[in-house]
Amino acid sequence: MIVAGSVSGILGVLFAIGQHDLKRLLAYHSVENIGIILLGRWEVLSEEERNFTQGLLQKAFLPGDVLDFQEVLHIWDLNIRDDAVMQKIIPESPALLRTYAQFLADKGLSLAARHGTLARAERLEYDQAWKEAETGQNLMKTGSIPEALQHLGGCLSILKKIRFFGQLTAEPNIGAEVEKKITLMRTVSLDLAKAKLEENRNLAEAQEPLRAYLALESDFNQITDLETYLKELNIIPENDADLQIKNIHQLSFDILLMFKLHKYRQIISLGSQLQGSLLVAVPSANTDLSQIFQMVGDSYLKLDFVYESETFYRRALELTPGDPEVLFRMRKYYERRNDTDKLDEVDRLLAGILSEGVILSQPRLLAKGAAFDQTLLVSGSETKIRLNLEFETLPENPRPLVSIYFNDRVYWEQYLPGASVSLELSTEEGFNKLQVVPVNGPVTLAKVAIARI
Repeated sequence: MIVAGSVSGILGVLFAIGQHDLKRLLAYHSVENIGIILLGRWEVLSEEERNFTQGLLQKAFLPGDVLDFQEVLHIWDLNIRDDAVMQKIIPESPALLRTYAQFLADKGLSLAARHGTLARAERLEYDQAWKEAETGQNLMKTGSIPEALQHLGGCLSILKKIRFFGQLTAEPNIGAEVEKKITLMRTVSLDLAKAKLEENRNLAEAQEPLRAYLALESDFNQITDLETYLKELNIIPENDADLQIKNIHQLSFDILLMFKLHKYRQIISLGSQLQGSLLVAVPSANTDLSQIFQMVGDSYLKLDFVYESETFYRRALELTPGDPEVLFRMRKYYERRNDTDKLDEVDRLLAGILSEGVILSQPRLLAKGAAFDQTLLVSGSETKIRLNLEFETLPENPRPLVSIYFNDRVYWEQYLPGASVSLELSTEEGFNKLQVVPVNGPVTLAKVAIARI
């Protein structure tokens, strides 16, 4: 009776005294507490009172108030369970939107609401990433390099969260959203590398973002501009003939840049120097040296000197035994030569990642949020595969919610309808990344099998 009287009293005050004395009321009750009390009385509120409550709660939370927001979610779950109401309450905060999306999964509630909420969160996150990039770029112009590095790095961290849940909704033109993300990642990776170089003129510290940039950049003129910039800073020599083969780590980047600029003959010349030198690579340099020999082999192929490539691919494999990148190159090489015996030999070495057959045969327990990760190798473009998943005994309340990501994009997410799931995937030539993630509780993945279509 006392609680009911308190609630009635607050309601009466809220809607009788109006805005004039609202500050006096808030001196005794926080906005959040008043909103929660009103939310608990949702059924008896008028339309005007409901709109007031939604507006009150929307203004009550800061973007990071996750714990307080969870209390509102529990009240909403007990009294309302209407997504339209919650969408009006949640402020423009990706963290709170993701909290709501996880709450829906944990309770086994609407998938449409969850997917729409995650799509909304990702749109806001892209806007945040863009603002971080703009801030970082402006700080670079003023010479505030440490602060610029922080904002540029923050931009890339935000972008990595975006998995394009809009494609699970009626949201149109996801392809344009994907391209926007790639464009921003490319731009910011280059800016981050330049900021690092401006700070200390040390290529070693800038290599990671530089390589990320080159992996995304295909414009010859843009890469030429990067080469010019690096030469102006004396990061790389003015003439390719002056490259030093003693620093293998830097040389691997230098040759990558040359490869992107189609300097295949110069790369072949450097490869011959390495082959004929007495240089002894320490084990820590094996990966870089292997990458160099792979690019030398690729350069021979670009110039149609087919048979010369094998020596360098074999040398790369000696340095990094079992390396799938090397084996993939060798597979394409032997396909081109139609050498079926050596192709079979490579396929045996690649058996663990080729996109065919059973890739998981022993049950594996996946904790909530933990991923089953598998790299799939596909030879040939525009290949479709059939993914078959089998799960052990499934709990009923709630049903397990499982997400499947393919090449860092959400491909499928459903409450498991049964112990088996079969999906058709469109792959890219080369390496493809598969992730199976339980969202609302642990599951046991019993079998994963791949078949070409």
